[in-house]
Amino acid sequence: MTDNGTGMSPEVIQRAFDPFFTTKEVGIGKGTGLGLSTVFGVMRQSGGAVKIRSRVGEGTTVQIYLPRASGGSIARRGDASSVLARTSAGNAFSSSTMIQPFVG
Repeated sequence: MTDNGTGMSPEVIQRAFDPFFTTKEVGIGKGTGLGLSTVFGVMRQSGGAVKIRSRVGEGTTVQIYLPRASGGSIARRGDASSVLARTSAGNAFSSSTMIQPFVG
């Protein structure tokens, strides 16, 4: 995922996966600092990885690497069509848009 926001300094990138680390103000609705640490934990448990590339003033790219499945069933195009996710801004998007080019 890529954005064209303010970017992250090397010091922020180094701490970005730490639980409860945030650059936002503390308070209700300001975030908990658990988002990227949760992503990191899920990727680590599943044998995957996550990488952040960023430059201050140029935005940030977060790449998620999932391990290749071995055996079992193969996902078919459209299996994820009913899966929805919500961004922190509350915008809904269909993950099938991102998944379909990579399956089946």
